[in-house]
Amino acid sequence: MFYFLKMKTRIALISLSLIAVCSLQAQFAIRGKVTTPDLLPLSGVNIVLSETYYKTTSKASGEFNFEKLPAGKYVLVFSKPGLEEHKEEVILTDKDVALQIRMDRSAVTMEEIQVSAVRASEKTPTTYTNLSAKEIRQT
Repeated sequence: MFYFLKMKTRIALISLSLIAVCSLQAQFAIRGKVTTPDLLPLSGVNIVLSETYYKTTSKASGEFNFEKLPAGKYVLVFSKPGLEEHKEEVILTDKDVALQIRMDRSAVTMEEIQVSAVRASEKTPTTYTNLSAKEIRQT
């Protein structure tokens, strides 16, 4: 019985030691600010840590942060409609990382748009007024 209690105590101590070591695993943060090329803050930029479920949106000040990240290699993807997508690779090893991201406007290409109009006449079901050149000059 005495041997069995010693074994239980040993297992408990080993378990507590493993829990303590796992909880001491280093955790880091990625912080930064998203701006225009003119250094104006950009709010509402979607920021995703690719291949993870972590994502956030930049604040009105353009700032963002990811906290409690284990050491490793990450790719951040920045996107917002009207701006070019930006990717940034970050390696967390022994300290937090601060980023300054500048995003450019993207060129939007569309297919041709054709605008046409029809002149109103007396038979057109709309209100209109015919003005002569003399009446226009008087106004």
